[in-house]
Amino acid sequence: MKTIKLFAFATLLFFASCSTTTTIYIVRHAERPTGRPNPHLTDAGNERARTLSDTLSNKRINLVLSTDSNRTRETAQPTATRFNIPLTVYGKDTIPGLVATLKNTWGRNILIVSHSETIPLIVQQFGYTLQSDITGFNRFIVIKREKGKPELNTYRETTYGNP
Repeated sequence: MKTIKLFAFATLLFFASCSTTTTIYIVRHAERPTGRPNPHLTDAGNERARTLSDTLSNKRINLVLSTDSNRTRETAQPTATRFNIPLTVYGKDTIPGLVATLKNTWGRNILIVSHSETIPLIVQQFGYTLQSDITGFNRFIVIKREKGKPELNTYRETTYGNP
């Protein structure tokens, strides 16, 4: 029985490492008060962060990226906690290099939490254009990339949680 479990685990690891699909989820930070430098999330923002984690609960997220602002880290943290992975911080000035790295990352499910002014750059670096400006906090962008088969890559914008 122990041999069967070990074989099943090894098989699972093999197929997980062979995956050629990477899915990237991009969201803006959740609600925060205005007029303050580096604000924390409001109660509504904390609720949205939990809703984001719930929305991604079946997506097997294995990398969570956030800028170093309170609002983005607090939006990303419930998802990182759910999947028991560290929160990885990136600088707004490193977006081109970050996206270049992600374009060569395969077999991962990645959450990026960013800002309304940087999400268009991230999306553009992946070769897409936002359907409209980001004004609210519930935009949910999904980029699916298939290694060696760019014709299968997809881009989708939707929403999550309450408007």
